[in-house]
Amino acid sequence: MNLRNARVDGFFRKYVPSTASLSYNPIFKLVGYVNDSVMKLLVPEFRSLPPNHLRVRVGVGNKLFNNHAHCLLSGFNFWIDLFSNGRCALDSSIVELGCGYGRKAAHLKNYSIQGDEFTGSYLGIDVDDELLEYAKNAFTDGSKFTFQKSPHSSRTYGSRDMADLVEGVTCRIECHDDSQDLVYSTSLFTHLLEEELKNYVEESYRVLKPGAVMQMNVFVYEFLHRSGNLGSRFKFKHRKGNAYIESLDFPEAAVAYSSIFLESLCAEIGFSDVELRVDDVYGEALQSFLICTK
Repeated sequence: MNLRNARVDGFFRKYVPSTASLSYNPIFKLVGYVNDSVMKLLVPEFRSLPPNHLRVRVGVGNKLFNNHAHCLLSGFNFWIDLFSNGRCALDSSIVELGCGYGRKAAHLKNYSIQGDEFTGSYLGIDVDDELLEYAKNAFTDGSKFTFQKSPHSSRTYGSRDMADLVEGVTCRIECHDDSQDLVYSTSLFTHLLEEELKNYVEESYRVLKPGAVMQMNVFVYEFLHRSGNLGSRFKFKHRKGNAYIESLDFPEAAVAYSSIFLESLCAEIGFSDVELRVDDVYGEALQSFLICTK
């Protein structure tokens, strides 16, 4: 990120710690609907996308409106990486934590080459009722795609009333023990405080088959510092337990952890192999892969 972009991004994040919070604003929604009506008229491929406020809620960087192509392509390279590294196959049983409106799952749903298609099972879990409702309506094949509401609450996602926030609850993944080939999230762990993060690591371990993989995107505090990215888009200057947080008002807006904490937690829960993969430590990559084998 160049200096000018870093300053603009820093200024923006100071007043809007999470773009997801904008997605609940009625004026922002209206502007998004107007922009979408034009873009979807011009480009038919965009018509399959959900409303702009839902796209923004699951993450579009700072592309607050013209993010259509970004959302269509998001996850393409992700699945290539998973399949090429043997972490899943077309008949795999898969759980996604923080599934949103099904942006990643759409690639599984739409895959069809020479008669091959996804024949496995997919369970998506999220805290947001509106996102889950959209996903349930978009994925009508209940034999392959199912969705579950998480009881967790968040100041940033799903729960808009501070009085509705409940602490100490746990989420149990609706799968049998030792039954899943892959549990993943793409940016959930970057929004989880310590208690919820531990809950999901424990549940991922429980439902995975022996030898299967949990893969999560994470912010690793010292990696961000080492690569020079700490202080550009994110500062993580506050602490809440082992979590480094960006905003005291919206602690789940962005959360980082140390590599020692993440590796120790996963090993203590029982994972036999724990890897933090940082392909671009000295570049501009912000998130790392936490890859754990049961």
